[in-house]
Amino acid sequence: MLINFSFENFRSFKNSTELSLVSSSKIRKFKDHEVKSKRLSIIKNVGVFGKNASGKTNLISALTFAKSYICNSQILSNMSFKGAGDLPTSFNFVFTLGEDIYQYSFSIKRVGLLSIATVEKECLEKLQTNNSIEIYSKRSKINKSYDKEELFKTFLDGYKNSNSQLFLTYINAPERQIKGNKTSELFTEVFKFFRDRILILDSLSSFSYIGLTSSNSSVVSKYLTQFDTGMKCIEFRDISSEEVQKVIPREILVEIYNDMSSKPNLKESCVSNGVDIYSFVKSDNTIYCKKFQSYHKGIEEPFTLEEESEGTKRLINIITLLFSNQKDDTVYIIDEIEKSGHCMSVTNIIKEFQKLNLNKKNQLIFTSHHVDLMDEVLRQDEIYFTDKNYEGVSTVYPLSDFKSRNEPNVKKRYLEGRYGAIPVIGE
Repeated sequence: MLINFSFENFRSFKNSTELSLVSSSKIRKFKDHEVKSKRLSIIKNVGVFGKNASGKTNLISALTFAKSYICNSQILSNMSFKGAGDLPTSFNFVFTLGEDIYQYSFSIKRVGLLSIATVEKECLEKLQTNNSIEIYSKRSKINKSYDKEELFKTFLDGYKNSNSQLFLTYINAPERQIKGNKTSELFTEVFKFFRDRILILDSLSSFSYIGLTSSNSSVVSKYLTQFDTGMKCIEFRDISSEEVQKVIPREILVEIYNDMSSKPNLKESCVSNGVDIYSFVKSDNTIYCKKFQSYHKGIEEPFTLEEESEGTKRLINIITLLFSNQKDDTVYIIDEIEKSGHCMSVTNIIKEFQKLNLNKKNQLIFTSHHVDLMDEVLRQDEIYFTDKNYEGVSTVYPLSDFKSRNEPNVKKRYLEGRYGAIPVIGE
């Protein structure tokens, strides 16, 4: 589970900014929204509210950027706060792996106007009750108690001249993973936390469809019906290779076929061309292609994805992410969760997620303008605000900063301006 995320000098956030998921002992509402351990209690939900251009999307972008850099060493040319491009951008995560708590942090600095960066700092620590154990840092390298494998030492020596790639990324290349080695396996688990257990749906992408396949389309259909979208079901129909080649570039098809051919356990892969969704299914070493279509109540002819509304497409995205393949101990992050959707649908989706998550450790972090969610689906320690000052600097702060946090009707007090983070019309 994610316990804490903090960052500095990223886009509109100039100063150190923190999002804490440690629960408050004073909150009595929605006790099932927290997971208790021997050392602390962690909340399962965070809703972030604020006016337009206050920094909500940049908060999600910071999480997206950090994950992308860890997994792919990809950076954005405009990652720093305007005017602070010569300063490093820093990220820090505190999270659980099983019963243990770890802290992973790194700082990078963009090189000139190029889309490359140098790693200034990197550190992995195991946090204990009264102290912490530094496992790796760019300054002091690997902790001796974790470094007992000669091959691992060789990899560590090979990393010395790498300035633009994190050690966590470097050591998790397939050719550098050492089965049975304690240190290598720990770095693998940390890497998998970011790659597999932080799933992000931003507000700009209408065609990511994280996890949508022909095999789980029946689950997605169930929720599309439950949330009264007017759709009866979605499915994938077989299409010919000739039809596929007309709509998907050859180089992408070659990449898909090579990827599926080289991975025995990869049975299905979905891709979108921005108009439709195509599913590639492997059976008996042969790869077939299927195309998305949907059926609506009272209409016999199928619809293509292109014929669906933006709200329906967004809803398919969210349902697929949250319900199609429910995992445990996963962080789901959605920017503008109500975008193009009805407010009641969003409320019911969050309630359904919370119901399915009663005995699990999944977490949901979202941004929204739908203020009814404050009182309907969130504890008061699950509410955060974003605001921006006259210098253009964004801040994130919790409702718990205010003395009135235990009083009812948060929405009313927010709209009265008691917590800030609302537009001041006319100034």
